[in-house]
Amino acid sequence: MGDVSRTRKPSLTTASGSLSCFWDETDSTGQIAMQAGSEVALKLYPEGAATGDYFASVSAIITTQDASAAMDGMVEASFSWESNGAVTWATV
Repeated sequence: MGDVSRTRKPSLTTASGSLSCFWDETDSTGQIAMQAGSEVALKLYPEGAATGDYFASVSAIITTQDASAAMDGMVEASFSWESNGAVTWATV
């Protein structure tokens, strides 16, 4: 009582995210497996996949899945996810 600011302490962590891509119905172990409610192993490469680039691995629950298409465009897919465990980082 009487403090004027909050001090945070480390505790349980969480991660979440979303991704968008062009739909590929032949990607049976990727996009087809990412149905809302399913648990998948994600490897995320924010820098690329060249030697020395960092990537994240996480077990994730897919929370939303959506697809859209324009009359003259490609079919696009989007997915949202929440972590189920820790995110680990490594290099390619």
